[in-house]
Formats: sequence, C-alpha cells, structure tokens
Amino acid sequence: VAIFDGKETTNAIPSGFYEIDSDYTGGLQRGCLTVIAARPSHGKTSLAHNIADRVCVTDRNPCIFFSLEMSVKALLWQWAASRSQVNGWLLRRGLQPQGDELGRMKAAVREIYAAPLRVYGSRLRDLDSIVNLTRLGVRRNGVKVIFVDYLGLMLIRGRFERNDIRLGYGVSTLKSLAG
Repeated sequence: VAIFDGKETTNAIPSGFYEIDSDYTGGLQRGCLTVIAARPSHGKTSLAHNIADRVCVTDRNPCIFFSLEMSVKALLWQWAASRSQVNGWLLRRGLQPQGDELGRMKAAVREIYAAPLRVYGSRLRDLDSIVNLTRLGVRRNGVKVIFVDYLGLMLIRGRFERNDIRLGYGVSTLKSLAG
C-alpha cells in the first residue's frame, strides 16, 4: 500500500546526488558499505564532503567523519569553503575571504558546528580506534553514517603478505560495523 500512496518505502538516507541515489545506490542503505574509489585528485574527498554535508548538516543525521589524510582544521576549512561556495584554492594560498564571502564562510562554519557531527583528523588512523569510536558514536549518539576518507592510509595491525590483503581486511572490518 505504501508504494501506491506515495509514502517513502525505504530507510535509505539520500546522498544529495540524484544520479547516485536513483541510478546506483538508492541512497545510503542501512547495513551497506559504500566505497568511493578513483585515481588521485579526481574529487573523492570533495564528493565525500558533499555527501556528508547533505546527510549530516542539511538532513541532521548523526555522522562521524574520519579523515586519515587531513587535519580536522584543514578538513573543516575545506568543508566550510565548499558549503559557502568560496574558492577553496584561494583559501589554501592564504588569502582571507572578504565581505560577502567572509559572511558566508562564518555562516557555513556555524552550520557545520551545529550539526550532529564528529570529525577526527589525520592523527587518528588506526582501524581499532575507528571501530571503537564508531561503536561508541552509535551507542551514545545514534550515529547513522560514517565516512572514512582515504582507506589506503588506515593503519591495520597484523601480518599481511600483501597490501591488498591488508586493505581487504580493513574494508571487511568496516563492513562488519555496517551490519
């Protein structure tokens, strides 16, 4: 009946990208692990920021964002620039936003800080800490989605013959968190 009366029939969380949600994933599905993979400098981190922005800041779903590559400050600076539509390239060169851009950046920072979001930077890279903090976030704050930016930098304890086996173990461990 719900299908025919227009009511939502899925518990998926929209990513904010219509093409991804409609053509590929149907949104971020409960119990699924979604991996964004591409060659270096092809926008994976920016895509993850934009999805996290929609999921957490706009739609208010509790999230954790682990950046294994960037500091918390750098990550939030880039995120605020994206959210406020201020040129992040200029900010990385040390130029300060002025006038309207400065106002938009301040508003974006306030929105991000008000969101049900916890961000961990590059100092925290080991798999065991990611797993423990995720479980704690789910238990205490009802975290719905986690983002791990740059799986290849994840520190994984154990002896592995090859890097692909090490990374596969890390991904399967993260999948077990999804359900």
